[in-house]
Amino acid sequence: LIFFGGFAPHNVYDLVCALRSSHPQMEIGVLCGGNAQLCRRLESSGMCCFVEGLITPERVAAHMRACTLLIGKPGPGTVSEGVACQVPFVTQRRHVMAQERSVLQWIEANNMGIVVNRWN
Repeated sequence: LIFFGGFAPHNVYDLVCALRSSHPQMEIGVLCGGNAQLCRRLESSGMCCFVEGLITPERVAAHMRACTLLIGKPGPGTVSEGVACQVPFVTQRRHVMAQERSVLQWIEANNMGIVVNRWN
């Protein structure tokens, strides 16, 4: 599951392309939040099992409970939701906002996921 909070960045498309190329059998779901343009682009690409825009918190939690891995930004809300659903988290150090740095440290210190330097 790829989830960047309320508004997924446009570069999520590149991330999906890279995942599809390197892991063709992977089931990829993307929650785009308010980024309707990204949602339409991914839907028309056929690369994802599902793509959703703004959805209820209950639906986000259902997707998280059903996934094997959560990829996204290290926002405290997104990481907390993933932890509550017992899903490992993958994120990057690059372009992290100041308030998210401590979340990166927490993810690594508690073995709750993987922090990569950059997506590509």
